[in-house]
Amino acid sequence: QNTWAEPLRQMCSEVDGFRSRLELLEHGMEAAAGAWPNEGATLEVAHFRNAIEEYAENMHEEASQLRNRLEHVECGLQDIEQSLNGMLQDQRMREQATQVGERLRCLRSPTRGEVSAMGVKLQELQLRVEGVEHGLEGTAEAIDRICEELATQRVGVDFQVDRQR
Repeated sequence: QNTWAEPLRQMCSEVDGFRSRLELLEHGMEAAAGAWPNEGATLEVAHFRNAIEEYAENMHEEASQLRNRLEHVECGLQDIEQSLNGMLQDQRMREQATQVGERLRCLRSPTRGEVSAMGVKLQELQLRVEGVEHGLEGTAEAIDRICEELATQRVGVDFQVDRQR
């Protein structure tokens, strides 16, 4: 993720290494200058030291700026990743909705023609039921007459049995 972080650390480490070597050189030059007084060499070392320190400061500033840019890029990449995840989730939801729609179409409601055919069948059944009801009413009337006739005959039979006794 931080592909730039390690090279930046290495650069900072190198700059610090330059600084420490310069200090050692300066210390050695000062010791040598004490033995052989040479102002020109001391000034050169001082200029060299200032140049190295400026370079080190510039490198630290650039490293800091690069870190900030890197963090900004990483935030942007995270935003893109979140956006892509959201888009993928939306796509999955659309696919699921499409699948549900297809399933509902398979389960479809009856068409007008099918409803009309069912209505005709219901009317036919209603007519048949009415015919059966009419037939049952006729049968019930016939059974009532038979029962009345049997009741009349029984009274006649009971009356004759009573007379014979």
